[in-house]
Amino acid sequence: MRIVTSMSAAGYELYGRRFVQTAHHWPVPVTVYSEDDLPIPYRPFLDMAPLPEDTTDDYRFQAKKFSYKVFCILDSAKVGGKLIWIDADTVAFRRIPQVFLESLLPKGKWIAYLGRERMHSECGFVIYDCDKLGAFFDAWRGLYVTGELFKLAEWHDSFVFDYLREKMKIPSENISGPGKTAHHPFINSPLGKYLDHMKGARKHKGRSPRSDLVWKRPEEHWNAL
Repeated sequence: MRIVTSMSAAGYELYGRRFVQTAHHWPVPVTVYSEDDLPIPYRPFLDMAPLPEDTTDDYRFQAKKFSYKVFCILDSAKVGGKLIWIDADTVAFRRIPQVFLESLLPKGKWIAYLGRERMHSECGFVIYDCDKLGAFFDAWRGLYVTGELFKLAEWHDSFVFDYLREKMKIPSENISGPGKTAHHPFINSPLGKYLDHMKGARKHKGRSPRSDLVWKRPEEHWNAL
């Protein structure tokens, strides 16, 4: 099992530095990808789809912006084994037991993800059993390199992930728990016991506000707000 994420140079300054500073809490190796030079060890993107530049601020149609994550996963998946994608605007605030990570992907499931009831999944954390997902990864890559992606209703990674996972009937585990009805399922799921995800404007504040919680978490990180 291993962790993979990505960040640009600007992203490193805004949030990635915090991710790196708390990476010692992870019990498994962490690999960072980047399209820029970073002041930390990283892997460059070498196998990207030639997508056109995004022409909108609407995230639903920012294919190129969110393709970096996809091709980071596809490259790392070549090694096989269990792969965890996590967004780099995340911090670990306590040691994460490996047995906890392993429990999130039960036997017979190939993907663990943060599903939401009223919108697309939140793909800031996904576990992939790469040894079972060769066809899924090939199809995912194919959507980007052929341009078939642009025939979908939305073009960002989470929508495409849900579309393909459901179309291919991939055995999957929704780990959102109480967060399945929340806009911010990450911190309301079991992950919130160890992690905070500063999605969107939360990056500038350096943490998620208590108002994002849909239940009272007992961890000190959340009660110190």
